[in-house]
Amino acid sequence: MAYGYPPQQQFPQQGLPHPFQPNPADSVRPLAIAYIVYAVFVGLAVVILPVYLIIIVAAFAGAGADMPSEDAAPMMAFGGAMTVILGFAELLLLAKLVLLILAARNLFRMKGYGLCFAAAIVSCLNMPLGLALGIWSFFVLSRPDVKAAFS
Repeated sequence: MAYGYPPQQQFPQQGLPHPFQPNPADSVRPLAIAYIVYAVFVGLAVVILPVYLIIIVAAFAGAGADMPSEDAAPMMAFGGAMTVILGFAELLLLAKLVLLILAARNLFRMKGYGLCFAAAIVSCLNMPLGLALGIWSFFVLSRPDVKAAFS
């Protein structure tokens, strides 16, 4: 028996978890909640973008109605181009929203490592909130204990 200060601690045997070792689920759960919050913001963009689309189409259609036909053609073409561009952006945001929701669900279940990593990559495309979430995801998902928990 060793007499010394501080007293020697005895840790559990090899097969048992260390008392100070973090549980992978405890580090992934806040990340999943952050994905839900971020998905709410993306969902708001999905809802608001069609309103802008309607306003732009109505503005260019109204402006083109008061002009002679040769002057109205560029205005109508620009309105049509904006409709296509914003419609495509709406589809991309909707796909991103679905990806974020699926990633949050998979993070709670500790399944689908590849999908969660893909959501982290896609999140990095938006600054600053998406980038911060993506970098945090890379740190959490690259830990060996988290990788093992997803297997």
